[in-house]
Formats: sequence, C-alpha cells, structure tokens
Amino acid sequence: MADARFTIIPKPVEVKAGSGTFRMTKDTIITYQPTCENEAEYLAGYLRSTAKLDIRITPFPSKTAGKTNIISLGLEGEAKPSKPEGYALDITPQGISIVGSDVAGCFYGIQSIRQLLTPALDGAVVPDGITLEVPGVSIRDHPRFPWRGFMLDECRHFFGKVLAKRMIDIIALYKFNKLHWHLTEDEGWRIESKRFPRLHEVASKRPLSKKWKESPNLADPLWHGGYYTHQEIEEIIAHARARHVEVIPEIEMPGHATAPLVAYPEHSCARPPATVPTIGAGNRHAYCAGKETTYAFLKDVLQEVMDIFGGDKIHIGGDELPAERWKSCPDCQGFMKARGFPDIDTLQVHFAAEIAKFLASKGRTTIGWFDFPVDKLLGQGVDPAKLIFQFWVGSERKMVDFVRKGGKAIVSNHKYMYLDYPHWRIPLKKAYSFDPIPDGLEMHHHEQILGMECPIWTERVPSWQRLDFQVFPRALAYAEMGWTPKTSRFYPDFLKRLRAALPRLDAMCVYYAPLDEATNSFKARIKPPAIRQ
Repeated sequence: MADARFTIIPKPVEVKAGSGTFRMTKDTIITYQPTCENEAEYLAGYLRSTAKLDIRITPFPSKTAGKTNIISLGLEGEAKPSKPEGYALDITPQGISIVGSDVAGCFYGIQSIRQLLTPALDGAVVPDGITLEVPGVSIRDHPRFPWRGFMLDECRHFFGKVLAKRMIDIIALYKFNKLHWHLTEDEGWRIESKRFPRLHEVASKRPLSKKWKESPNLADPLWHGGYYTHQEIEEIIAHARARHVEVIPEIEMPGHATAPLVAYPEHSCARPPATVPTIGAGNRHAYCAGKETTYAFLKDVLQEVMDIFGGDKIHIGGDELPAERWKSCPDCQGFMKARGFPDIDTLQVHFAAEIAKFLASKGRTTIGWFDFPVDKLLGQGVDPAKLIFQFWVGSERKMVDFVRKGGKAIVSNHKYMYLDYPHWRIPLKKAYSFDPIPDGLEMHHHEQILGMECPIWTERVPSWQRLDFQVFPRALAYAEMGWTPKTSRFYPDFLKRLRAALPRLDAMCVYYAPLDEATNSFKARIKPPAIRQ
C-alpha cells in the first residue's frame, strides 16, 4: 500500500488505486439490500451526526439503477468475497459499491471508507463546509483470523458506560470483533445481580487507594467502585452488536474471587476480609472446591449471567489459584481424599470441568486462562468443541499439545500482547512483529488457533487518559496482526500508515502514547511495579 492516499489500518489484502474521487453531498443516496439495512442506517447516521449530511437511504430494488452519486451496500454481486467477514470496496467518481461476504463484511467496508475520509470528521466539532471526498480505489479484503479481541478489565478500576461504548466504537473502526469484558475480580464485582444482590451491593466497592492514584467515583469520597445494571449491560451489548463486536463476559473462578466472597463468605475456604481489598493488598481468597453448595452457587450465578448477556460464550478465568487456600481447607482436602485426587491440579481440573460441562449443557462455550495442564480437561468429558484455551503465560508447548488433541486456542502472550505493560517493555515494533501461530505447529492445526486478543489489566490504570495511553497506538498493531496476512505485514509500512492515522485519534481525543515513547525511547524507560494479572 505505497499510495499515501490509502492509509487504512489494518492493511487490506489487496488495494488497487483508481482514478479521481467520489464526493458525498446532500444528493447522495445510500441503497442497500434488505440484509444490510442496519449497516446503511449506521453509515447514514455517522454522516448525519458528524458532517450534518442528511443522506437518504432506500432499499433495493430502487429507481437509482444506472444513476450516479450512489453508495450501494449489499451481499450479492460478481465481486462478492468468499471468505467470512470479507468485503469488496469499489470507489469511482460515480459512486461507491460495497459487497460483503456477510453483513459484518459490509460493515468493515464502511470502516475502510471512514478511514479514507478526512480525520476532522471524527472530531467533537466538525468544521463547516468540510468536503467529504474519498479517492478512487478497488479493495478486496478479508481477515486472517476470526477472533480479533480486545479485553477490558473494569474490576481494578471501574470506568462506566460512556467509556465502554467509546472503546467499542474505536476498536470497531479498526475491525476488532470481540470485547472480552473482565467484570469480576479480587478487587470488585461489576454486574447487578437480582438473584444475589450482595454481589453488587457489597462486592462492587472498596476503600480508595492513594497508592494507585485513584479518584473517588461514589457518593462517599473515600471509596472506589461501581457496577453495571442489567439495562446498562443490554444497552452496551446492543451498541456492540450494531458494530459487529461480540461481548464476552468473564466471571473469574476459582481464584481472583475475593470480592464476591466478601459478599458471600460461606462459599470460601477461609474467612475473607470484611471489605473488598484494595489493589495489591494480598489476602486473596478462592471459591471452595470441596463444597457442593459452592458449585450450586456458581451455576446459579452463571445462569443469571447467561440470562443477562445472551451469547454463546462465557470466560471463567481459571488461573492464578491461591493454592494455599485449597491445601489448608478441610473441605477441599476431604473432597480430594474421597475421590482419590493426588494433587491440587487434579482438583482444579475437576472444578473447571464441572463448570464447563454445565455451560455446555446450556449451549455455551467455556473460555479460560487455565494455567494447569489444560489438555486434561479433554479427559473429563468436556467437549473440545465447547472449550477455548486463552494462552497467556508459560511455554507455548501447552497450547500446542492442547490444539493437537483437538482443542481451540486464542493467543494473548503476555510478553508481546499485554497492554498494561510499559511501552519500553513492549514497544510498538515488538508488538507488531509477533505472530500468534506457534513455530512448529502443523499447517492443518492452524485454523484451531482462532486468533489473538490484547488485554488491558487496570491495576495501574486509574483514569481514561491512562487507559488510552496504555492501549494506543499499540492496539492498532494488534488490529493488523489479527486481520492482515503475515506475508503482507511490514513494520516500516505500518509505521507510515500509523502516522497518518494519528490525526484521527487526535480528533477522537484519544490520549495515545507519543510515538517516541511507543517506539521505545529512553523517555519511556521507567521501571514499573511488579506486574500481576
């Protein structure tokens, strides 16, 4: 993509420069096949809200056939791509045509158009008389991976509905299609529960920590917290769905569970603290795996989560168990002895299998960080078609072994993909150059690597501004990792397109890290506190 006019991120599979430009005016008409009505409404709404351009939309067939000044959206035509989420975009001086392989592909064609328009269009105040021109071009494009994820941790710091929708808007522009929403933790529970109200009444707030530079966000200025009501969650999910972003909730278990156990201590191995702990406070607790009542409680919680979120996937965490809790718990030790379990790993496999089989019975796929030998789950009656391993730490061999036995995986290797790590630790080039497919994995297993996901853990991210600084511009490198063929990715080319993309981030008031820091300058080399997921 040598032509400076086509600075699209992620880089399309094929770009052929055309001649001239197409100008959108008040006389432009958007026509659409019925399946693309939502996408037509999205594009018209975008132009209306930004450029105050009230463009008419009309379904096929219409009286616009053969006319010029038309933007056509559909799923049928000679240019229809064969790959899922693909699109064919053709721009001439007479009009624009987007043919998607599916409605998501049509939407992604619109995102490419957005990036060809002036960045000023995405600002809070758009200058009067702005010209809406896009260059003539022919693009054929589709994603490399079906899973292009971004994970937002709102447990360590709660940001609320406005930021959640804003992040969805930004990641959708760069063709991410998954929002992994980390909503339960040692330090907070963020979902309203009608079944277990103490989860949001008690577990959603904690004392303010000056160490972490937190700002109060509750009525009492000495506390930090918050949670999403059912109505707010439904609103955010609808916002994401309209942008072809799937929202996947994470309900951490058996570890990372101190906050909910403060609310319901009867499901803990040991007595938890009286209040939810601050970040890094220690005294971490786990759900007791030796009590049948714990499994019943968690299944009821998960049923309510399924009722709220819908969808067909739930993340259950499954990592960093404070093993000393189970080792010193009479109920857990008695449970292990009665079943002949030789070690804690075996108990953890049993716990995860019990939850995964329950979710599978409800038509859900279980996702987990699992830091135990995850392939052992396949020997516990867990359907590999209903299980996804999210690899983040340790040897890739564990992931490779799991995939070779029929499992599926998402890659979030912390050495290359953790957005909370400082820029000197994962500079832009290191982020961009990583590839999710492990070396040595046989070609016929590659499709079992579903894709990539970049997490932002928010222990050290107390504000919107800090969140932006950590996430951007690295997230754009990951967007390209997930979409663009490996053979078409070249860092110098990406850096040129990234520089051209920064004015759009400026217009959207994204507080991204300056490139001299994001590319590993001396200025960025500040040793951070110890990092823990």
